[in-house]
Amino acid sequence: MLQIRDLAVSVDDKTILKGINLTVNAGEVHAIMGPNGSGKSVLTRTLSGDPQYRVERGQVLFKQRNLLELEPEERARLGVFLGFQYPVSIPGVSNVQFLKAALNAQREACGEEPLDAMQLLEKVRELLPLVDLNPAFLQRAVNDGFSGGEIITHYQRLLNYVKPDVVHILARGKIVASGGPELALEVEQKGYQHLAA
Repeated sequence: MLQIRDLAVSVDDKTILKGINLTVNAGEVHAIMGPNGSGKSVLTRTLSGDPQYRVERGQVLFKQRNLLELEPEERARLGVFLGFQYPVSIPGVSNVQFLKAALNAQREACGEEPLDAMQLLEKVRELLPLVDLNPAFLQRAVNDGFSGGEIITHYQRLLNYVKPDVVHILARGKIVASGGPELALEVEQKGYQHLAA
C-alpha cells in the first residue's frame, strides 16, 4: 500500500531524512518511534505534501501512485493527511456533516458515486459500535470537546491502544531498527540510546 524508497528530505538546506526505506502492506499497523529531532515530523509532513520540505531523492508510492507528484489536497483525498494534535473546534459544522464531505471527496477521487445523507447515516450507525462511539457524537460540532490527541507523540502508552504489527526506530534521519511490538517495549525499558548509537 505504501512504499518509501531511499527518501532524503531537507529543510532550510539541512538534510534531515537521509534515505528512508519503508513498506507498509494493506491492513498492517506500523509505528515509527524515535528520539526528538530524529525526523518523525519531517517524514509525516513530507508525505502530506508540506511545501517547506524539499525531497532531494527517493520515491514514495501510495497504492501504486507517485505521492510526490500529487498536491496536498490530492493526497488527502487518497487518505494521506495530517490531523492536528490539538484540533480547533468548528462551531456550526457537525461531525456527520464533516464526515459526509470528507468521505464523498474521497469517493469522488476514487471514481465512486457520492453517498447521500440517508446512505451515510445508515453506514455510520452500522459502524459506530465497532469503534465504541456514542451516536450523539455525530451531532456534536467538529472537534468540540476534544482533549487533543497524539498524531506525532512521545507517549509509548499510545501503543497500548493502537497495536502495531511492526515498530520502526527512526534516528539520525534513518530507520535504524525494525521489529514487532516487543521493540516498543524494549525502547520503553532501555530508551533509544542502544538502538540510535
